[in-house]
Amino acid sequence: MTRGLRVALEAAGQFKTISLDDSAVTIKSNGGMMAVLSGQGKGTIRIPLRQIESIEWRDASRLGAGYIRICVSGMAPLKGNLMAGVHVLRAAQNDANSVLFKLNKAQEFERIRNAIERAIP
Repeated sequence: MTRGLRVALEAAGQFKTISLDDSAVTIKSNGGMMAVLSGQGKGTIRIPLRQIESIEWRDASRLGAGYIRICVSGMAPLKGNLMAGVHVLRAAQNDANSVLFKLNKAQEFERIRNAIERAIP
């Protein structure tokens, strides 16, 4: 988190945490061996609200994780249908701007998604 900015919302996903403050969305790796083995690595990215073009969303279910993806200019969508769902989740898992979450965290992620949508210009 950046000094001097108030974090409005934060949600911890499977391997990353996403937070929203007054001027940006921050996605931070939770670290740990599972994050490294899953391709999530370490590090933090900060995306200014003015650079966000859209939010890509997939609902979580009992059968699989959902994800939120913060899209900036020039990013291609993670496409797929029901049969390609596993491939889309794998792509989201390896995408720096995506955070995967389980069904028990869906409401937290819906709240942060809605807040980001209201905050982007």
